[in-house]
Amino acid sequence: PQLDLDISLGRGQIDSLVFDHLELHGSFSSGVGYRLDRLTFLTNGDSLSATGSWDFPESPVRIIRAGFDKEKAFGYPLNLNAEFVRYPLADIFRGMHLKILPSGVFSGTFGMGKTASNPELKLYGTVSGAEKGGLHLPDIDCRLDYGDSVLSINGVEFDDGVTRGNLQGDLPVTINMFNGLSFMDDRRTHLNCEIFSKNISSLQPYFDQIGEASGELDVAISLDGSFNNPSFGGNITLRKSTVRLSGMEVLYKDIAATIELNQNQIKLTTLTGKDENKGRLSGSGFVRLAGFKPDWYNLELQFEELSLSPSQDINSKVDGTVKIVSASPAPDRLIPSLT
Repeated sequence: PQLDLDISLGRGQIDSLVFDHLELHGSFSSGVGYRLDRLTFLTNGDSLSATGSWDFPESPVRIIRAGFDKEKAFGYPLNLNAEFVRYPLADIFRGMHLKILPSGVFSGTFGMGKTASNPELKLYGTVSGAEKGGLHLPDIDCRLDYGDSVLSINGVEFDDGVTRGNLQGDLPVTINMFNGLSFMDDRRTHLNCEIFSKNISSLQPYFDQIGEASGELDVAISLDGSFNNPSFGGNITLRKSTVRLSGMEVLYKDIAATIELNQNQIKLTTLTGKDENKGRLSGSGFVRLAGFKPDWYNLELQFEELSLSPSQDINSKVDGTVKIVSASPAPDRLIPSLT
């Protein structure tokens, strides 16, 4: 058959996509496939518009029949170009049959080529209104490409005027519309992450253990190898920091720390700070990793009349050295041994 489609619908749902208004203009030709001249979704004032083609030669009647082979259909050439204006990310991922359902909205472009079972993807735009634990995240600019089982992160960037960050690299993953997304643990991966903060007070709301914080933070770390056998590099530097732990009255000042990552080790090379009186602290140590989990750790903390006051009614100080070394009473289980 030869079909021309002109559809306009009010509020409804197709597959997993809910809409307030839908318009579709397209066609089907037997032996040629489907052509999408224009598709528009409107949801709560947000919009998605798309054009494209699918060279699947079977008619819509065959598609809706029981026993239709979706996996075979996903192997036919597909081309899709979409533009989003503040469209919910969760609806986009749900429409792609991915299990990840992030918060926030997306404004930008999305492209899909090759086939739905082995696609080439492009995602360029801005994520805004995202939340984590009830906290609003800054707007994030994204430039992502996918093809040949590699997700190329050309840039995931944010800058709120105080803290800026950037993530780049390649991830070995497989994406298809039939089985979703899965990571390839034995394939090479490479990631670079940078975060620079003029004042870590902007990061404090994301950590429940910290009641108050200020200072400068530089993060430049990398991940190489594979997910089965990762190798880390880079460093983390904290300067001119002031911290008050949640539930504590004491304000610790002039905190500085340097952490180095080298292959499978995380090394605390320096840690210094003081309280509001004459108390001081210092520390060093390392954590050895097996994959992404701690395999062994050895830390030493030194205290000189350091205040540890959980409230104004209790005034306590600590003086001495604390050594924390891991012990393994059972496989895959580490507990601290304190001296």
